[in-house]
Amino acid sequence: MLDGNPDAAVIQGDLREPAKILADPGTQLLLDFTQPVAVFLVAVLHFIADSGQPADIVATLRDALAPAATSSSATPAETSSPAWRPRSRPFTTAASPVRDNEVL
Repeated sequence: MLDGNPDAAVIQGDLREPAKILADPGTQLLLDFTQPVAVFLVAVLHFIADSGQPADIVATLRDALAPAATSSSATPAETSSPAWRPRSRPFTTAASPVRDNEVL
């Protein structure tokens, strides 16, 4: 779908290593961090354990942004509630199980 599109790039990275993502040639080619850009961390941070330093990941990405840029994250609100349990199997059986990120 994106093959041949000069305005798109696909990079392979690990969110736990945000500096590598920011330094990737594909990232550098398309994003000018002196200009406002948006970073969306949707449905990923709750898979990073506290030992993975999720707040530091967000800080690294946020600090790379220009002053008028924006960032957003979204995670499940209550993963421990009874209403969540029937829908939680894919998350709780993942290689890095879902957890609440209250520190962010």
